[in-house]
Amino acid sequence: VRDTDLTAYAHQDVPFEILVEELNPQRSLGRHPLFQTMLVLQNTSGAEARMAGLETEPPQVVALESAKFDLTFDLTEHHDASGAPRGLTGVLTAATDLFDRTTAERLAERWLALLADLVSGPEDRIGDVDLLTPAERAALQAEQQVAERIPEHLPSVHGRFRDVAARHAGSTALVCGEERLTYGELDTVANRFAHHLIDRGVTPGSTVAVLVDRDVRLVVALLGALKAGAGYTLLDPQLPAARLHAVTEQAEVGHLVTTTGQDTSWLGAGVRTVLLDDEDTFATRPAWDPAVEVSPLDTACVMFTSGSTGAPKGVVTPHRALVGTLTGQNYAEFGPGEVWLQCSPVSWDAFALELFGPLLHGATCVLHPGSRVDPERVASLIERHRVGAAYLSSGLFNHLLDTHPGVFDAVRCVVTGGEALSVPHVARALQTYPSTRLVNGYGPLETTVFATTHPVSRQDTSPGPVPVGAALTGKPVLVLDERLRPVPPGVVGEVYVAGFGLARGYAGQRALTAERFVANPYGPPGSRMYRSGDLGRRRADGILEHHGRSDHQVKIRGFRIEPAEVEKVLVGHPAVQQAVVVPREGAGGVRLVAYVVADGARCDAEVLGRHAEAALPPHLVPSGYVFLDRLPLTGSGKVDRSALPAPGRESTRGSGRAPSTREEAVLCDLFADVLGLDTVGADDDFFRLGGHSLVAARLSSRVRNVLGVEVGVAEVFRFPTASALACHLAVADRARSVLARCERPEVLPLSAAQQRLWFLERTQGPNASYHVPFLLRLTGALEVSALRSALGDVMERHESLRTVFPESGDAPQQRVLQAPSAEEVCVPAECEEADVERLA
Repeated sequence: VRDTDLTAYAHQDVPFEILVEELNPQRSLGRHPLFQTMLVLQNTSGAEARMAGLETEPPQVVALESAKFDLTFDLTEHHDASGAPRGLTGVLTAATDLFDRTTAERLAERWLALLADLVSGPEDRIGDVDLLTPAERAALQAEQQVAERIPEHLPSVHGRFRDVAARHAGSTALVCGEERLTYGELDTVANRFAHHLIDRGVTPGSTVAVLVDRDVRLVVALLGALKAGAGYTLLDPQLPAARLHAVTEQAEVGHLVTTTGQDTSWLGAGVRTVLLDDEDTFATRPAWDPAVEVSPLDTACVMFTSGSTGAPKGVVTPHRALVGTLTGQNYAEFGPGEVWLQCSPVSWDAFALELFGPLLHGATCVLHPGSRVDPERVASLIERHRVGAAYLSSGLFNHLLDTHPGVFDAVRCVVTGGEALSVPHVARALQTYPSTRLVNGYGPLETTVFATTHPVSRQDTSPGPVPVGAALTGKPVLVLDERLRPVPPGVVGEVYVAGFGLARGYAGQRALTAERFVANPYGPPGSRMYRSGDLGRRRADGILEHHGRSDHQVKIRGFRIEPAEVEKVLVGHPAVQQAVVVPREGAGGVRLVAYVVADGARCDAEVLGRHAEAALPPHLVPSGYVFLDRLPLTGSGKVDRSALPAPGRESTRGSGRAPSTREEAVLCDLFADVLGLDTVGADDDFFRLGGHSLVAARLSSRVRNVLGVEVGVAEVFRFPTASALACHLAVADRARSVLARCERPEVLPLSAAQQRLWFLERTQGPNASYHVPFLLRLTGALEVSALRSALGDVMERHESLRTVFPESGDAPQQRVLQAPSAEEVCVPAECEEADVERLA
């Protein structure tokens, strides 16, 4: 595949199945990303054999023990005596290393349903056909309606905390540095602050902004705002003033809770400031709960995320969404006696998981001081406080596993997510720390922390993304097509989330809310679902896999590219720990650049380039590689793509050797000219520097004009360096000699195809993988001599049918036997018995 220009076939009348065989001679289709599923439909017109005195039946499909392609439908059309059609029969052949029997049968059933629908409505579009069976559709609707049922009583966040605090008043609730608060103490001080907020004008349904460094006072402010009937929005002190101003305006904040020393010069007019460190002011407030009436649908918090237009958008989350996500689920243990670490940034939805998860169950929450996550501090807190459970973003998980692996000796449960997990890191963690439970979670901010979770096992470290799991109770997840119809298992669609975990919408953005929160046709009347924009597919067991974003695809030279596909291949190299692939403007236009964290002793750009070329089609192979000690992370622990450095000249894999001949010098200049580079070395690979077929065409034209040599695009692919192409020029300058018949040498070496088949036969034993059986049923008086003569003519015409492969020493060779007479067709008499066994 690497040495073949796929575009060269665009203008040739080559049957597709022949092209596949040529490009994939070792049947690697199932493992090749370009052919995740290969379906071969052979539409061959039926040839009717007519012989005097004989009745013939059409060729029948002969079953084989091995599959030539991933999936093959062989169909036979039947007619009656008058020539009228009387139906089709077919056989589905599936590769068992890719498909189990149930999946293959389901594919056949869906195809029959497709054919039936198209026959009944030939004017319909293919995309209008619904491939779900009635039973599947009924089961889906029943599942959705059950999952949509809201529990009879979902209390408010602070109501649940009040009840837990009453039962565990003496248990430790918060730990921050040397400071500790029991549940009773925390509930009392939060009640006093709630009364203080009410006296300062906070009313039910309003929004209170909290701008406090992470410590015990931050939790007091949040609980106080909730107990006063308001919703809260957390502000990160590290954010720029302009961002803070925009957030508070959009959330229609009426009060700002902060501490002395925080800069509030950006605060808009009309917002009242409440100082949290003025304890003497609210220390005399009542200690009992204000008992403000709050509905489960009222706002608990407004969490902000970046918007597609560059402006932040506030996600309005109700009480029932938080309580329903953090209680009554089984993805993690939050009960009394558990110790959780809270280290996620305050502006991230995982903050609520780490804080309210333990506080709504009677567990202990250890606060990470400061606004930014410090891996050193995380490791120290886990060891010091015997933290048993923690949420770690995938980036932080990888970093801790690399630099502080001792963390995983102490932590019994690690919940992770935020982006695709690194399979090598997951595999290492599971093997080295088998007692640590690892849970992968998925959920957009609009669905409140998690929509699905999955306990990761060693089976999940096989090629492919780590699954994100099954839907949480009360949060049904649907995978739909563009017509909002459920797609069958195994088919990628867009992920929609429904249930009580949904946010109410976006603060102050009704149009955007209506666009993303749409009516749910599969739930009870009036229910909604969130259109995530994420792509996913369900496995046969119902487990969901995440397959990137519907809007993150890039197009380079007409090819649609998902960087995640390239990243998956790169991290498949044993020396690569992490990889991020992004499109970059560079030589010859947009190109893919890979940013890699790897073991430098075992991996460089040349090694990784060969690894990518072996698994990816040319348009997916990165043209530049930048090696980093670690990938830059955002404040929320995700990879900060905007902070990735621009690739330099050193990211290419050329040697930079200066040209040594005139031809090399000219070609180096031409390479640099068409690629837009300053200089190109004699051994620099044209395509690894960013070249592609279109640029190769320009190079071909320039070589023709400057050197007067006919060099085609195919030659550029064959000789991609200036030195190699310069050597080819000498051959290209000479006119080709006229083909002439010559005597066949006595010893004929095997061709490349014959060597491959001989090697497979020697290593795997005899098999029928390359046989094409054909069955024709004849009834009547058969003239055997005529059949023998016909077969003899075929064998005389095709030497491959009478070629044997004797071995001379350790090397095989060809020996073409003489064409047999009619009487000798079945078993040629002059063949040695050993040679007969090796007939091609």
